[in-house]
Amino acid sequence: MLSTKYTSIDLFSGPGGLCTGLKLCGIKPLIAVEISKESCETYSHSHNADLVNLEELLSGKVTDSFLKESQKTIIINGDIRLLNNEILLHILKTRFNRERVDIVTGGAPCEGFSMAGKRNVNDNRNTLYLEIIRISKLVQTKMILFENVKAIKTGNYKRFYQGLIHDFRESGFTINEDVLNAAYYGVPQKRERYFMVGIDNKFSVAYEFSKPTHGPGTNNPFVSTYDALDDLSLIKTEHNSSDYTFDMAMVSEKHRKEFLDFVRGSINVPPYIDFETNKINDHLATRHKESQIVRFQLIKQGENMKQAAERLMATGQEENRNMYFPKRPYAQRNRRLIDSEPSHTVTAHCNEEILHYSLDRAITGREAARLQSFPDWYIFGGPKRASSNNGKIQDKYKQVGDAVPPLLAFRLGEQIIKTLDVINLEKKPSANV
Repeated sequence: MLSTKYTSIDLFSGPGGLCTGLKLCGIKPLIAVEISKESCETYSHSHNADLVNLEELLSGKVTDSFLKESQKTIIINGDIRLLNNEILLHILKTRFNRERVDIVTGGAPCEGFSMAGKRNVNDNRNTLYLEIIRISKLVQTKMILFENVKAIKTGNYKRFYQGLIHDFRESGFTINEDVLNAAYYGVPQKRERYFMVGIDNKFSVAYEFSKPTHGPGTNNPFVSTYDALDDLSLIKTEHNSSDYTFDMAMVSEKHRKEFLDFVRGSINVPPYIDFETNKINDHLATRHKESQIVRFQLIKQGENMKQAAERLMATGQEENRNMYFPKRPYAQRNRRLIDSEPSHTVTAHCNEEILHYSLDRAITGREAARLQSFPDWYIFGGPKRASSNNGKIQDKYKQVGDAVPPLLAFRLGEQIIKTLDVINLEKKPSANV
């Protein structure tokens, strides 16, 4: 791991995808805030962070002996709207002996305007970005990083987007924004997300988003699903594998070797993680019914459930279509990966949506994490899958699907470091002539 050069506050942190990439660049979170208990457990374990409940913090049950001076990150489990300024500053002063950080990051929840959600423009979660502004002003940060779905700028939500930009600018930030596709930065997934970087407008520097490192016009092809997954044991449905036996010396392609080096941890295992190089975790295949397995066998690479059903009907295989597919097949379900291409977007429901490119089963938790570029040393807390009637529990798949891909975060972080370096040069007084 690189040494710490700059500090951050990590809001709406999820399981720590953004944090993972930024830490590799030298940006360390002092405080993280997340409402999901399961995501906090993941973050705490994978980033050696002290976990504290916000309600206990506010009620005085957490004493200053817990907040004693330390370099360990604190992750606060609770609703950010209840985290008042006094408590936040008290933690910074007591634990880290400071009142400011260099950057505040936050991927505020997007359920109100996500393409996959109900798209309710009046969802009260749509104004949570104001918490990023509040805390940024409180700690006098030089930069902010805001992340969300690409649909934020379209349709009924254009007015919301305009309000968001207005509020950040009125708060004193110069805005730079872009929609980035993770596949162009070495992630084996076609995932488009909106990113906004704000810089305190008292500085004259501008942020420049990293140029693509993979795909057309670069020296590297996209990282495919085969590149990302084929070193893992090819387990069948309901089977589990904790052994990693792949010989990395067999990999000759530069782009694949770089990806596997990243996820296998040969360049980034934290000292507090006991990572066994011959082991793998969360590589457990879902149990499927026999009828589901037959359906999966009928779905070709690149097809989803609906497309496969339509093809069967068009080619005179009506019996198979009616026997193994629901009356109303869903286009988002049972989408088989293409081995030679990056995956389609990994979502919170990827266990139901994504089929392995060659095996007749859903992807495992570890395979989902690989498609998001999480290192193999990353251990996700919470259940493998939460029941469908308990949406408050963040199971492993939901945590993975909602996160920022660490490799993409790393590319953002490289540019943030360069920007902060220039800002610090601006702040230094000129030498006397």
